Amino acid sequence: MNKKHIIIASVLVGITFVTAQARAEETVSEKTKTSTRLENVEDRAGVRETKIDDRIQKIDAHLDDKKTKIQTSGALLKEKMPEKSLEIDEKMDERTDRMEDRADDRKDQLEEKKVRIEDRLEKKLVNITVRRAAILSATWNRLDKLATRIDSRIEKNTAINVDTSTAKGYVAEARLALTAAQETLKSVSIESAKADIIVAFESTKMNLKKAHTKLNEAVQSLKTAKSAITTETKTDTKTAE
Repeated sequence: MNKKHIIIASVLVGITFVTAQARAEETVSEKTKTSTRLENVEDRAGVRETKIDDRIQKIDAHLDDKKTKIQTSGALLKEKMPEKSLEIDEKMDERTDRMEDRADDRKDQLEEKKVRIEDRLEKKLVNITVRRAAILSATWNRLDKLATRIDSRIEKNTAINVDTSTAKGYVAEARLALTAAQETLKSVSIESAKADIIVAFESTKMNLKKAHTKLNEAVQSLKTAKSAITTETKTDTKTAE
């Protein structure tokens, strides 16, 4: 090989080395940028989640304050009108239930927002499964407590001869839906296939929605039944006069 060939070969080797080094540096640079972007996304997600948690805490604090005020005003009303204690209690329960439902709905929306943030950030089935199960479990607990409150209200109305049979039927249907939701939710595992988890969660959501609908129907049924007995009482009174 003559000198000219050696020089050309050396130049080509040098060019190849510089090109490879530039590509390596470019790859490292891209990895650094990617890492920085991920860190920035995680930081932003953390800030957003903290803000959501703060809003949830404010909702709870506001709800507690409202409930205290309702209880205080209710106690004062019962002192002034002891003959209407049962009616006052029912109205207080209804107001409290409405406030708790609105607060719970808002908190559920905020929790769902947190889930969406984490889904986009992590893209890991385990985290999605755990978070979604926690939300559905919280909803189940809320509806179970609501069913218990309605049962208590049914007992009070039964004691004053209100026809509560329809309301009891709705609550029974709600309880069946809650049981089905609980069974399905318990079957979910982080080892389950993604498709199975999705189906299980959808089934749970449908049963929780059904339970919520039936409990609302039970409340409306109680109101209608109580209104009917009140109307009959007024009619009987006028007839007697």
